[in-house]
Amino acid sequence: MSASKFKILAGILGILVLAGATFGAYKFRQRQVQPVPEPTPAPAVEAEIREVLDEYIPRHSLVKVFELEGLKILGNFAKVAVVPKNVVTDKTMVILEKTEGQWTVIWGPGTAVGKTDPILEKIPEGLLRESCIKSDTGEEMNFSEAKVIALESECVEEGGLTDEYFCNEYTGTWWIDLDVEKEGCAPACVINVSTKEAEINWRCTGVIIP
Repeated sequence: MSASKFKILAGILGILVLAGATFGAYKFRQRQVQPVPEPTPAPAVEAEIREVLDEYIPRHSLVKVFELEGLKILGNFAKVAVVPKNVVTDKTMVILEKTEGQWTVIWGPGTAVGKTDPILEKIPEGLLRESCIKSDTGEEMNFSEAKVIALESECVEEGGLTDEYFCNEYTGTWWIDLDVEKEGCAPACVINVSTKEAEINWRCTGVIIP
């Protein structure tokens, strides 16, 4: 075989080896980033949590008939949305902790989380990871970050954070209700996705009596 033919054959083999290595690496990366589906909570666990909430929710709110949505289990903690059926109001997030074999509500109606509350430290990050995305710019902030900003702001000088919150995608803001009583007002801590600043919106209606 002449030297020129040998060089051509070697070049072809080199290209094939390189292509094979590149394809193999691509397939390996595909396997690495393949999302792992979250396990579905066992029916027995769902039943336990439903039994606890059937007693707890009516005692601590106006909601008497409700459905549960999006149950997620992480270690000894569970998060679920309570969707009211007998009153016109938004769904509420509830977080429970299992200790000594019993589920207990640690975040939900009837609870108020303050700046130094140890509950905030023990709730797994994965249960609070929800994002608010500003519709016109695509800027994003997850709820756990918004909560930290709120706790370091003037908001908690007036009262603790409650479990009631929502995202306004048009203004790019998180709204977390405050545990503050003021006649004619429903104060909330408003966290801006863009500026990462927080302020109180008193949401007062009518004539306010000092």
